[in-house]
Amino acid sequence: MPDGTRTSGEISSYLKLFDDRFAEVEEILTGLDPAALLWQPFGSSPWKGASSTLGFVLGHALSSTVYL
Repeated sequence: MPDGTRTSGEISSYLKLFDDRFAEVEEILTGLDPAALLWQPFGSSPWKGASSTLGFVLGHALSSTVYL
């Protein structure tokens, strides 16, 4: 839409998308020890040292899925 307005249908679609993604994350994390989110898949790599934590990777994956 050229004027930047959103219809209620579009907003509802976005809200459902967020609800679905957050429900998936909640399902994955249920019962997981919080310390597991600090786990790093590898301590060093040929790219740039240590990898990010599992929590960071999960956050990035969620935002990438929602905003694609």
